[in-house]
Amino acid sequence: MTKYLRLFAAAALLSFAFACGGAADLGDEDANNDDVKASAEPTTWVTVAAAAAKKYASGTNLVVIDGHLGPVDNFLWTYTFVSDDGLSFATVQCDGVTAKVIEHHKNAARTMGQAMLDMTTVKVSVSKLMTIGQKQGLHGRVGSMVLSEALTQTMHPHWFLTQGGKEIIVDAKTAALVQ
Repeated sequence: MTKYLRLFAAAALLSFAFACGGAADLGDEDANNDDVKASAEPTTWVTVAAAAAKKYASGTNLVVIDGHLGPVDNFLWTYTFVSDDGLSFATVQCDGVTAKVIEHHKNAARTMGQAMLDMTTVKVSVSKLMTIGQKQGLHGRVGSMVLSEALTQTMHPHWFLTQGGKEIIVDAKTAALVQ
């Protein structure tokens, strides 16, 4: 009899999860971050994404890595590349195994404002970024993680982490919090 009660309780919990449109929150603080923790490190997927972008942006210079919450509670990673002449752009969606160009265009003039990312200088991984966020009091659902580098006199790549409605900026070279 207890076997049937357990089966009924599991079925009720599962049907509640489907009715709510996702996984039921069982009180685990990290349950909302499972999509980020379960994935491999997106900063290592650049070569896979660059291979897909080569057709549209020769030279494939990385300018942005953008991770954001997708339409069905999954985390999507896109990589934006610019050609050597600065005129052609390609945005690639990548999961580390497959890569698909989701947008590409050519500008009439160079776009200013963003520098090329040198991934050898990026020392803060996504998992380390999440640890920094937790230490800063961020909790809840991760909305986005963006790695980019502004074209300034003292250029540094920076992570922008939005979680639980709050945002922090972290220097991707030193792991220092930017105010």
